[in-house]
Amino acid sequence: MTPGGCQSKICATDLIAALSQVLPVLDVHDFQDSHTLELPPGVGQIQTSVDLIYDMGIGYEDLGYIAVVHSLSDIYASLADPFAVLWVVGCPPQMAESSLAQIVKGAVTAANDHGLQFGGGHSVLSDTSFVSVTSIGARTKDVYLEPDVAYDYILTKPLGSGLGIAGVKEGMLTQEEQSDLKTLMKQSNSIAAIRAQGFSQSGDVGVVTDVTGFGLIYALWSNLAQGWRAVMRVEDIPVMNFARRMTSEHGLVTVLGERNWLDLREAIHVSPALSWTEGLLLSDPQTSGGLLFAVKRSASEGFLKSINGHLVGGLEYAPEDSGLYLMK
Repeated sequence: MTPGGCQSKICATDLIAALSQVLPVLDVHDFQDSHTLELPPGVGQIQTSVDLIYDMGIGYEDLGYIAVVHSLSDIYASLADPFAVLWVVGCPPQMAESSLAQIVKGAVTAANDHGLQFGGGHSVLSDTSFVSVTSIGARTKDVYLEPDVAYDYILTKPLGSGLGIAGVKEGMLTQEEQSDLKTLMKQSNSIAAIRAQGFSQSGDVGVVTDVTGFGLIYALWSNLAQGWRAVMRVEDIPVMNFARRMTSEHGLVTVLGERNWLDLREAIHVSPALSWTEGLLLSDPQTSGGLLFAVKRSASEGFLKSINGHLVGGLEYAPEDSGLYLMK
């Protein structure tokens, strides 16, 4: 049984030995729970987000990297500029020192790739491996919708990571598919967020959100303002091939994906031609999912090309016919 409270901390010598493999320039005095961060000049607001990812069976270094990228998406969805991350790592008592070092290496690499300060953290013994990352960003920009303007919905990444992770755990994914899954989850939303900041200066971006464990449909529904109508065509929404294969060949269903679909299908307008499986794919819980933007139709083509994204639907003010429509 894992001990409770601070009895569950990883032994200090084990922790320092593992971290020293990745951060050899640090000494024992650097391994503290708190850390002083330098704020960017002219910061208006601080945006924070915390996420936790359990071991997905895809390798410890990738787990550390994806945990950081996943947490950063919340900051990017606020059009904030991340500048630091804090972290908590959980490891089973029997985990090898080298495995812990790989988790830390992945997280540090992701932080460095995004130009972030790597702040303080915490370690704990746990029944399974996990990484929790708190991202901190500087926010200076708000976005809003204009009722007399039509918008296009643009998505940065295909769906399918939830079913992909389930497929890994069930031993159903090929090595090539596992590689595709890792690439998908390690893909950062940073470039899209930077482009969106530029387009937002002229008021062309009306909505930004990220697709999370609640799925794409929830992201659309929860951000749909009163009086607005969103129309999505199923065939326009990108889904990874391995996710489609998991459902069509194996009948694989994620518990959260099914719950997402059951929770919302009565609250939205669904085409009678939409199958149960298609609903599950659109409700797939995303780990390190994409960003969803509502961009003025007059500017959407330029934005779409600048981020190599996916046009997935439209949005307009229609008080007499409002709501979310899934068409086929």
